[in-house]
Amino acid sequence: MLGSLACFAGLILSVGSSWLLSIYYFELAFSPDIGALAIAAFLIVVLTLVTGLLNMKGVLNKKPLEILRLEAG
Repeated sequence: MLGSLACFAGLILSVGSSWLLSIYYFELAFSPDIGALAIAAFLIVVLTLVTGLLNMKGVLNKKPLEILRLEAG
């Protein structure tokens, strides 16, 4: 969920800034490539999921009490 939110926020900001630059600075027509945006969104979400699962692997291999004792000090 968090990866999707970050992904779409980044895509909206990047497409918006590209549109502003192309229209007002370069005075060109702007047409975003929807396929490339969809692929980028998918890859970002997958990368976020893989990173989260890899970071969670160490926690899943330990008992809950052991984790709580490590966190408590």
